[in-house]
Amino acid sequence: SATQITLAQEYNGGSLTGSAWQTSSSTGGIPNKRALSPPCTVTNTKGQVVSTFVQFNGVYIANSTIEDCATSYNSVNGGGPYPDRNGDGNSDAYCDTTGPVQVVGTSDIIHYEIDHDWDAAGYCGPGVPPCDNVTLRQELSSGTVSLDLQGFVFWDSGDLPGHWELHPLTGWKLSSSPPPQLQPLSASFAHSPTSPSPGISVTFTATAGGGVPPYSFAWDFGDGTKGSGNPVAHSYSVQGTYTVNLTVKDSVFPNPNTKTVAKSLTVSPAVFAVGISGPSSGTAGTGVSFTATASSGTAPYSFSWTIVVSTTTPPLSVSISGPGSGTLGGSLGFAATATGGAPPYSFSWTAAGGSPASGTGSSFTTIFNTQGKYTVSVTATDAGGKVASSSTTVNVNSNSNKYTLTWQGFDWDGGGEETLTMNGLFLASLPTTDSPQNTNVYVAFSLNITTFVVQGTNKLTFTHANWDCSTIDNVKNLQVASGTTVVYSNSTVEPLSCTQSLAYTFTTTSPPPPPAAATVFTYSPTNPTAGQAVTFTATASNGMGPYTFTWDFGDGSAGSGQTVTHVYGQAGEFTVKLTVTDSSQNTATSAQTVAVTTSTLTVNFTFTPSTITPGSPVTFTATVSGGTSPYSYSWGFGDGTTGTGNPVSHTYSNVGPYTVTLSVTDSQGSTATTSQTLIGTLATGFTFSPSSPVVGQVVTFNATASGGTPSYSFSWNLGDGTSASGSIVTHAYSTNGTYTVTVTARDSGGQTATASKTVSVAPSTPPPQSAYALVISAEGKVFRYQNGTLTLIGQPVTTALRQVAWKPDGSYALIIGDSGVVLKYDGNQLTRVSLNVAATTNFQTVAWKPDGSYALIGGENGVLLKYSDVSITSIPSTTTTTIRGVGWNPSGSSALLVGSRGLMLLYQASSGVIQKLSSGTTQYFYAVAWNPNGQYALAAGSNATLVKYDGTQVAMINTIGIAGQTLTIRSIAWNALGTIAVMVGDQGLVLTYDGSTLTAQPVLTGNWLFGVAWSGNTATIVGGAGTIITYSSGTEKKLASGATPALRWIAWKPA
Repeated sequence: SATQITLAQEYNGGSLTGSAWQTSSSTGGIPNKRALSPPCTVTNTKGQVVSTFVQFNGVYIANSTIEDCATSYNSVNGGGPYPDRNGDGNSDAYCDTTGPVQVVGTSDIIHYEIDHDWDAAGYCGPGVPPCDNVTLRQELSSGTVSLDLQGFVFWDSGDLPGHWELHPLTGWKLSSSPPPQLQPLSASFAHSPTSPSPGISVTFTATAGGGVPPYSFAWDFGDGTKGSGNPVAHSYSVQGTYTVNLTVKDSVFPNPNTKTVAKSLTVSPAVFAVGISGPSSGTAGTGVSFTATASSGTAPYSFSWTIVVSTTTPPLSVSISGPGSGTLGGSLGFAATATGGAPPYSFSWTAAGGSPASGTGSSFTTIFNTQGKYTVSVTATDAGGKVASSSTTVNVNSNSNKYTLTWQGFDWDGGGEETLTMNGLFLASLPTTDSPQNTNVYVAFSLNITTFVVQGTNKLTFTHANWDCSTIDNVKNLQVASGTTVVYSNSTVEPLSCTQSLAYTFTTTSPPPPPAAATVFTYSPTNPTAGQAVTFTATASNGMGPYTFTWDFGDGSAGSGQTVTHVYGQAGEFTVKLTVTDSSQNTATSAQTVAVTTSTLTVNFTFTPSTITPGSPVTFTATVSGGTSPYSYSWGFGDGTTGTGNPVSHTYSNVGPYTVTLSVTDSQGSTATTSQTLIGTLATGFTFSPSSPVVGQVVTFNATASGGTPSYSFSWNLGDGTSASGSIVTHAYSTNGTYTVTVTARDSGGQTATASKTVSVAPSTPPPQSAYALVISAEGKVFRYQNGTLTLIGQPVTTALRQVAWKPDGSYALIIGDSGVVLKYDGNQLTRVSLNVAATTNFQTVAWKPDGSYALIGGENGVLLKYSDVSITSIPSTTTTTIRGVGWNPSGSSALLVGSRGLMLLYQASSGVIQKLSSGTTQYFYAVAWNPNGQYALAAGSNATLVKYDGTQVAMINTIGIAGQTLTIRSIAWNALGTIAVMVGDQGLVLTYDGSTLTAQPVLTGNWLFGVAWSGNTATIVGGAGTIITYSSGTEKKLASGATPALRWIAWKPA
């Protein structure tokens, strides 16, 4: 009875329950997967007997592919030939249908092969006529219908990694398992960027759900162009609003579900923008460079500059003007002046010990009533809140030798009415003039009587004039003061008449002498070093100001002033003496010992200009601190030359960089060294190849830079409105003309340099109208294809022909095929080449060396032949694997050979050595072609495999979502300029590749396509059932060939 088992992933190392089979525990081995009588049981590696005949329930077959072609019986494939199912009059060339078996609702898969010799049949039930066992549609199902399958399970270790296969399929029926409920097919898509501009690539990404995966995606971009796959990219050439339609199709068989959604997309003009790059700061008197860059808009651009200069507001400062000395009780006035900052200003004052002790405003008046030295300070505040302060000192001295007389007189209104004497000496006659306003009122009077006062008893007398006897005057509130000290006072009202004098008596004594002058001083820093400036600050007190200050620094030098600065030339202990002299010539002294130590010798240097210009001098200037002078200077300029002295100049012959070293030695033998790196002025340039390109040809630009500070970055303006970045860039011009290409180099320090060259692009050359191609078929026919017409030349053989290649000079073409066939066509007749080596194998590929000296022919079992005009010889091969494609490097130095199971070989033309390369895959390669510019080769084959070989390594190119993963790519051809490659394959597959982007073209036929070749700007594609398709500038066209042969290859005769 059948055994139901669980599936696992097909090619990712998974396996069915159990392990690989072996027919004997000692010898191992597995059944032949094509055996017409496979064993029903085998012994596995654990010695267990297991069944090979199994049944899978509840599965479906989503798709199928016809492969493993043969047309006649052999011991592996069984009987044949096969029926003519496509109606072309020939037996069909297939024996297997393959595909995935998948469990409904899961991702579990196993690979199946239906060998048509077994005639796998569906079960129709009792009484039902026999099913059509050869209708492939009955072998397919979908996620809406599940099946039960029976067949033999086989472990295929040939395609690594090994995997299980169901082979052959012996029968099937509709499953009793209920099918799952399908969700409705849904679709949506998004695009990025959301607001593109003309020429900008837009990426469309679709999302599908429901139905039965996998899905296919078809796009209508609304501008007359279409696309397929997910995601896809498209750019619009004209601004406007476009309706984008997405149609999603699922895998329900035979009538797939479809879902179409639409979105509106607006393409707006790119915003014209400009940017500026340059330093954020500079130095007065030194040039500053700025660079403008424009984008979008319409080139060329013009630039105009506006420079706005703003000055920095100077810092706020304040100063004080006023007396440096005053007397006790005397008013002292000070004024403040502010500058800088932001007007208006406000002022606040402090005067400790004064009266008042604080105030506001730009001026300030105060009085000091005690002898001494006082500090007056002011703080200014501007409109922005910034503050600045300043201070001044004032010496206040005793005013004890000054005497003042004050009183109030009543009715003193007559000029000279009263006479005053002091100690018998005339003092004053008051009022000085008639003063009617003084009549019958008290008026205040004040006199300076200092010079009239004597030490001891003093007598003051008032005498009334005898011409005013009718009136009695009065005196009251009389006072004699010395500064703030009241020597005598009398507040009594004293009458004064012409019949008597009024007398006052008071006594004065000598004032005490002022205290002796005293002084101290401080210095900073407190631990100075030789060569370092030391600041000394003196303070004086007592005595009588102002003071004078004289200094003896202890090293034989002197100075004067309250604050002085001195530099000691050497280390040691020095006694510093300060002498202060007051205004009375009294002196005071103060002395301290200052310890001076030797400082660490340090050096630095500057240089100008800041970068090297070969042939122009650079000046180096050293600065030294510490150590003991004098100093000696030694320079190493980094280019093998030296110098001495300070400053020095040196001229470099190259841009560097150079490391400059300075060594300084002081008088005590101490040495200090420092180094800096000098760089040259940044310079750049570039080359391009080819030097005379044509329209559509790829031009390679290569930039270099020197000077500055590595590393460098490069940006390009390619002259046709496009830009690029990198040291090496490529570009193809779409129209002929002369273009100015500019490269801008930027170093890591921000320096920039530019270089420009003109590139002249010529028109491309159209193909000659009389060109024709040879086309071959699987029936051994040879055709001439010219001006869209296919004309039979002959059918020299009945075996399948595989490829044709013209000798580069166009003198004749070689045609190869099965059963060792090699034909020669010289434009007039077909002849068969007689092989002088044993070569009865099936030939698969032929390619001429670019210089036409010989051609390489490859085939089954690793056969490789070398054909020249005079001989054909066998090349010892390093493989027994079938060689299916040969591609010559355009230089002719080597050829890349590809074939089955990921075979990749490199044939060296000079030595004949064949090197095996790692392709990174076990898929079958069917095609290979070098880019005409020699940059890299493309190789392609089964399961949509596509790789790029650059002469060093192989890299995979992603085809998922672009090409069906079960399809085989069978031919590749580059256009003459190397700007685009066309690839063709199964089920009408046509792909294009422009060096970076792989694009699937619309499918115009379901026939297999085998060959493609370029003539001028048009590629011609041939395939089964007489299919001929042309491709030019992104457009495909299917032609009516008037014939139905199975066309296999095409090659255009060289001009």
